[in-house]
Amino acid sequence: MLAEKLKQQAKKEAKLLAELNSVIAVLTEGTIKLGAKTGTSGKIFGSVTSVQVARAIREQKGYEIDRRRITIVDEIKELGNYKAKIDFGNSNETEVELEVVAE
Repeated sequence: MLAEKLKQQAKKEAKLLAELNSVIAVLTEGTIKLGAKTGTSGKIFGSVTSVQVARAIREQKGYEIDRRRITIVDEIKELGNYKAKIDFGNSNETEVELEVVAE
């Protein structure tokens, strides 16, 4: 019984890993565009947060990512290109490209 249980658990983990790899492939292809209100000098009013990144991923890529799993590498206070890390747990993480543009 234990061998069968371990076999089924390994099968389930392999299926989850395959799904995770397909999600990572979709997230890493292309950049995610974020709109932000800016002043005349190109600086953003406030900063871009993980909530905004999660919303942009949901709208552009079709995946619901929890905001607590998103870590923005550099503080985003100006227009430009940035990176964010998404941690899926079990040492599975990916880095996505963000492009901040003026609204």
